[in-house]
Amino acid sequence: METRRRRAGNGIGMSLCRRGPHLFCLRAGTGLGASVSCELDFDKAFTRSGILSLRFYSGDSPLLTKLVGGTCALFAAYVLLRTIWRGGPAALRAVRSGQVWPWFALLAGVLVVVTKLIDGLGRKLSDVGLRISENVDQVSAMIEETGEAFIPVCAILAIVARWKGRYS
Repeated sequence: METRRRRAGNGIGMSLCRRGPHLFCLRAGTGLGASVSCELDFDKAFTRSGILSLRFYSGDSPLLTKLVGGTCALFAAYVLLRTIWRGGPAALRAVRSGQVWPWFALLAGVLVVVTKLIDGLGRKLSDVGLRISENVDQVSAMIEETGEAFIPVCAILAIVARWKGRYS
């Protein structure tokens, strides 16, 4: 009896793996790992400037370092674009049928973009010759940190809503 259950379980697992969810897990895990690594400043930890910085590639960094950094950045872009390409049609169908999970996923993506734009706002504006007050810099930092705290919340809500099949 136990061996029959074990075989059935293995057969289900193998049939699921052949159909492709393991590729989704690879993309999701890679995306999560890249996000966590970027948040922990791993993109800047092993080089003088971050691999997402243009001066890293135009500066005097060694060629091998540029190749490794470029490969990591291209792989992250590939995973992002592939996930959008593969998940986009399902998200559009879900929006048309009134499901809420694509809206949570979209909100998480918008929060990522907005928080990265206002991250270090005072420093970014001082590079172009604009100065902002200390209060505005503190408020932008607070907004950025709050937005970053809501990114995983929105992602978790999107996953739960997707698998529970909740409608608005």
